[in-house]
Amino acid sequence: MKLIELALSDKNGIAEFYQSYDNNEVYFVPEKYNWIDIEDYKNNKLNNSGSSSLKLGYKNNLNTISVNTKRFDDWYGENNIGQIDLVWIDVQGAEKEVLDGIGDVINNMALIWIEYGETTYEGALTRDETISYLLARGFVVVDSVSSSAQVGDLMLYNSKMYSI
Repeated sequence: MKLIELALSDKNGIAEFYQSYDNNEVYFVPEKYNWIDIEDYKNNKLNNSGSSSLKLGYKNNLNTISVNTKRFDDWYGENNIGQIDLVWIDVQGAEKEVLDGIGDVINNMALIWIEYGETTYEGALTRDETISYLLARGFVVVDSVSSSAQVGDLMLYNSKMYSI
């Protein structure tokens, strides 16, 4: 496994990253962070860190840091990836920037799982906007596993690769 310290976006460079934090008392580490002990979880202020984003929007911003950003298509080309079976995009309102940075590499993606509707973040895509964006690039929604609410997740398949 390899940790790559960068944020995917629509530009190569540096961007502000908004680290969020919830001040509520912490009594246990959530299961998804079971590899961190409670003291590190508290000291690193990870409570509700999943709301952190390149987009301003969550009201409990702890800190702003500068992070390296890269377009997905540039990262893809540098790493000789080939066909991609599944892309999972859950970036707290920055989905459009990640999609824009994918460029023509989207043609090499079989499935996209994407969050939508995080409209507390500036510029976030709605469900309809997300679907329209991806339909224009040949993707079709898999209704049976996709959300229909104002906020949720969509599974889409590449109709140029599959006919379901």
